[in-house]
Amino acid sequence: MNTKNNNTIATPKHHAMLFSYIVKAAREELDSEADEIIKKAVINYAMQRGRRMAKRVKKDGLELSTLNYLAYGEWESSPGDMDIEFKYNSESTNMVVHKCPWYDAWKSEDILEYGEPYCKYIDGYLAKGFSEDLVLDVDGTRTEGSEICDFYFRYEALDEEDFKLLKNRKDKLGSKAKKDWDYHIGHLLSSVEEVFTEELEDEGPVIIDKAVELYEDKFGKEAYARLMKYRDLDYESVDDYEGI
Repeated sequence: MNTKNNNTIATPKHHAMLFSYIVKAAREELDSEADEIIKKAVINYAMQRGRRMAKRVKKDGLELSTLNYLAYGEWESSPGDMDIEFKYNSESTNMVVHKCPWYDAWKSEDILEYGEPYCKYIDGYLAKGFSEDLVLDVDGTRTEGSEICDFYFRYEALDEEDFKLLKNRKDKLGSKAKKDWDYHIGHLLSSVEEVFTEELEDEGPVIIDKAVELYEDKFGKEAYARLMKYRDLDYESVDDYEGI
C-alpha cells in the first residue's frame, strides 16, 4: 500500500475521492443493488447537513429562506475552484455552476460515473433538510453529461436587493458557520457508514473498510489518521456555533 505522507491538507478533492471510493467498493460488492443504497447514503448525509445549517439560522433568529440557505453554507471554496452564476425571474432563482472541485477531481481520475450519484441527490436533499418548504430542483449535472450544473430555487426569486443583503449577511457571518474539510470528510464517512451498516449489516462495514483503504492509499497515513479522528463526532450538533 502506498502510504506516503502526501496531500496532507484536506480539500474538496479528498471529499470527492472518498465518495468515489465508497461507490467503487459498493458496486464491486453489490452489483445492481449498490446504487439504491448509495442513494440512501447521500440523502442521509445531505439531510443531516441541511438540518445542521437550519439550526444555526434558527439560533440567529432568522427565517429558513433561500437567502439564508445560501448565506449559511458550511464550506468555502479556494480561489478558482468554483464558477457560479445566478439568474432570477419572478418565479425562481436559477443557480448555474460552470466549475466545481468535485467534478474536476472525478474528471481528472476518469471516474465521473462514481461521482454521478452524489451530484444527482446532494443539493435537493440538502435544501430539504434545511427546510421542507425550500424546493431546489436539479435540472442537470455535469457528471451526468450536462454542460452545466443547473439548479432552480422554486417559488422564491431573489433580486438585486436580496443579493446585496446576502453579501452583507455573509460578511457578518464570516467563517462562523463554516467547517473545515476534515470535518466534512469525517461527516461523509460517518453518515454513509451509518446507512451501509443499517442496510447491509455485516457486509456494510466491509465495503466501508475497502473504501477507507483506497483513501489511505491515495492520501497517506496522516490523512487517514485525521479521517479516523473525525469519524465519530455528533454531526447533528451545533453547540459550538456562537451566532452573530
